[in-house]
Amino acid sequence: MGITINQTYIEDTLNTNFLGVTLDSTLSWCSHIERISNKLKTACYVLRILKPTLTIQNLKIVYFAYFRSVMSYGIMLWGNATGSNIIFNFQKRAIRIMTNTNFNTSCRELFRDLCILNLHSQYILSLVMFVSEDMNDFTTNSDIHPCNTTNNNNLHLPLTRLTKYQKRSITQVLKPTIAYLLRSNNSQGNQKNSRRS
Repeated sequence: MGITINQTYIEDTLNTNFLGVTLDSTLSWCSHIERISNKLKTACYVLRILKPTLTIQNLKIVYFAYFRSVMSYGIMLWGNATGSNIIFNFQKRAIRIMTNTNFNTSCRELFRDLCILNLHSQYILSLVMFVSEDMNDFTTNSDIHPCNTTNNNNLHLPLTRLTKYQKRSITQVLKPTIAYLLRSNNSQGNQKNSRRS
């Protein structure tokens, strides 16, 4: 079933590509993850071919230019999808190729040694940067009620009954981080105002 806008009929479709991001009808991001998985497979192959001839520093340049740019594009949209672990496995494969380690080696220390953020950390960083740059677009608790409480400057999150939503990283991990950013921004603003007066 399609829709008509200005006498133009738009057909219903299961997925569509918009600005390099594949949107599907259920917003499960499976089509997008499958599409970038193929690109990341190629990136892993390129790293494997270049490994014997390049130093680790040059491999990191190739990783950031090729692998990470594909992986991080639109990550704020799909980074918390259930299929994102497929992308994380490709990232671990790329790290093991660069460091010439076995397929079952833990990557936690390798990420730290190479100073590379894993997929989940990159997702969280992208969200925090987005929120901190566009702080005026978000509602704080002080906008909802006038009471001066401890959490007055925290972002106001909608009330939900679904446990799945409450466990998402936006509420669990980012809430204290965003609260800290809000407090630091407010304290800096207060210091500037006191200096002016």
